[in-house]
Amino acid sequence: MTDAKCKPMKAARAIILMDVWKVQVSCGYGVPILTSDGFVPRETLSNWGDKTFDTGKLPGYQIQWNTKSLDGCKGLKIARRNAGEWLLMGDVQAWLKKTMGQWDAVVFGVLMGIFLMIVGKMLSQQLAGVKSQIAQNVW
Repeated sequence: MTDAKCKPMKAARAIILMDVWKVQVSCGYGVPILTSDGFVPRETLSNWGDKTFDTGKLPGYQIQWNTKSLDGCKGLKIARRNAGEWLLMGDVQAWLKKTMGQWDAVVFGVLMGIFLMIVGKMLSQQLAGVKSQIAQNVW
């Protein structure tokens, strides 16, 4: 193992290289606090949730922030329902979008199905021919 200047190294840590295409900041409300005794839950998230729920603002917050994920996928069902979306239609649309994004796999599957049907038919015809030959030889 060598470093960037090709000098030998006795040990190294793992290095992960990645391309970052989107960065999202977090409020940290749900991140536990690390103490010498271990992790201690924060009360910030539950306090915010209680206040938001009690004032009736939680459905609006969910509609604004939770109907879709950061990558554009469908979000929380309760948020989608509160936004007026028909969940079945939305789920079917998401499935179609995902499936059409993999059109090459769909085409391959259809072609493989047709191929297997043809091979199966040929094998069944060949098997029928063998059965008839056996029947003629037996009688």
